[in-house]
Amino acid sequence: TLDYFCYLMEYSCLKTIANKHKTSIRKIIRQHKDGKTWSVPYETKAGTKRVRPVKIADCKRGEASDIIYQRKKFSWKTT
Repeated sequence: TLDYFCYLMEYSCLKTIANKHKTSIRKIIRQHKDGKTWSVPYETKAGTKRVRPVKIADCKRGEASDIIYQRKKFSWKTT
């Protein structure tokens, strides 16, 4: 299911960060705890900002995130 896919992607990200810093996933979550979830801080000219992984629960129901265009087949006459 999609929930399981999101779980795999989140923990894959955590494992990558933990491996980069030679530590465990649990320590990374503790270090980057931001309320109920975790986020990764990064520096900008305006100061420190945080980015967090997207959860399915964050998406509003019925709101389309992608625009799907209908393709039309064009036909030209050749001479």
